[in-house]
Amino acid sequence: MLRGDQIVLRARVESDVAVLHRELYDDVATRSRADSRPWQPISAGSVASPYAVTEPNDEDSVFLSRRNRD
Repeated sequence: MLRGDQIVLRARVESDVAVLHRELYDDVATRSRADSRPWQPISAGSVASPYAVTEPNDEDSVFLSRRNRD
């Protein structure tokens, strides 16, 4: 985790998935601008969710940034 005065950068956790899915994936207009693949309904709890937490590997680095609210 990296922490600054205004922002925190940390690994994504399970409790983040529903929020990310609702705010980014379920907004079809936003999702269609951010991804060229066709939108299809996927539940937040599905392993197919683009925000699902996966095991660390050498190919991907997934982080979440948020405002620091100490």
